Amino acid sequence: MLVLRAVLSTPVAVNFSFAKQPGSQTRFQSLKTSYLWATLAIYLIAIVVHRLNLSTHDSAYTYFSTR
Repeated sequence: MLVLRAVLSTPVAVNFSFAKQPGSQTRFQSLKTSYLWATLAIYLIAIVVHRLNLSTHDSAYTYFSTR
């Protein structure tokens, strides 16, 4: 949970540090934050899919082991 909070707070901190830079940096910064959010979303989707695969495997295993 602590790692997730740190990852969620990093784009905001990076945005504040780049706020004083000229406009050429803001486009790169928006690309960087969108890349971070896309990576976080893919990571969360992978965790959910992994959990679903584990749960279906467990139910199939218990179904076939009891027969």
